[in-house]
Amino acid sequence: MDAYQQFMLAGTGKQTTPNKTTTPSKQKKSPEKRSPINNPSSLTPNRSALRRYTAIYQTFCRSTQNDYLHHHNELERILQSLLDVRGNLVVEEKVLSAYTMDCNNKSWMHYGLRNRVKGIPSAGKYLVKTDVQSAHHHDLLQHEKLLAMLRRFGKKLYKAHCALGRHLDEMLRHHLSVAADDDVCTQNVDQVNQVYHELSRELYHCQKLLEIVLDSDMLDRQVVGRCCKEWRLDRASGNIDMGLLRSMNIMN
Repeated sequence: MDAYQQFMLAGTGKQTTPNKTTTPSKQKKSPEKRSPINNPSSLTPNRSALRRYTAIYQTFCRSTQNDYLHHHNELERILQSLLDVRGNLVVEEKVLSAYTMDCNNKSWMHYGLRNRVKGIPSAGKYLVKTDVQSAHHHDLLQHEKLLAMLRRFGKKLYKAHCALGRHLDEMLRHHLSVAADDDVCTQNVDQVNQVYHELSRELYHCQKLLEIVLDSDMLDRQVVGRCCKEWRLDRASGNIDMGLLRSMNIMN
C-alpha cells in the first residue's frame, strides 16, 4: 500500500521541494541628522540667512525713523503750537474782560503814563471789540483742532510702536531658527531689542504727558510748557540712548 501511494504520487509529477528560508533583506541605513547644536557647521549662517538678518534689521531701523520718530516729532510740534494758541487765548480773555468795563465813563483810564486796563494796553482805544472776538473764536477753533491732532497722532505713535514689536519678534524667531553664532548677527539682535525696550518706556512717558495736557484747563500754559520740555528725546532724564540711535543710522 505504501509503495502504490508512492507510485501514484510520482505519476502526478508533483515534487515536494524543501522550503527556502528567506534571508532578511539588507536595509540601507539613513544618515543621522545632526542637530544645530551638535553640528558646528550649522552655527555659521549661510548667505541667505545673513541677508535675512540684514533685511529685518534695516526694516526695523526704517520703521523707527520714518514712523515712530516722525510721529514723535509731529506731536512735539503740535504741543508747541498748542502752547502758542493758549498764550493768545489768555491775552484775548483779558482784553474781552476789559471791554465789560464802562470805558466811556472811565475814559481817563486811557491817558497818562500808565495807559493800561488790568495789565492790557488800552484795549478799548486801539482794538475793536468785534476783531478781538473773531480772533478769540479763531483761536478756540484752532485749540480744539490741535487737541484732536494730539489724540490722532498719539494713536499713530502707539501703532508705530506695535509695528516695531512685530519686527523684533520676526528677528528673534529667525535668530532662534538659524541658531547662528555670528558676532554681527548677535549684536544686531541685541541692538534692536535694546532700542525697542527704550522706546517702550518712552511711549509710556509720552502717553502720560498727553493725558495731562488733554485734561488741563484751556488757559493753562504752564502745563503745556512743562510737557514740551519733558517731550524732548535728548532731555536729561530721557529713556533713549541717543548714541545708539546714531550708531544705527536712525538719527543724524
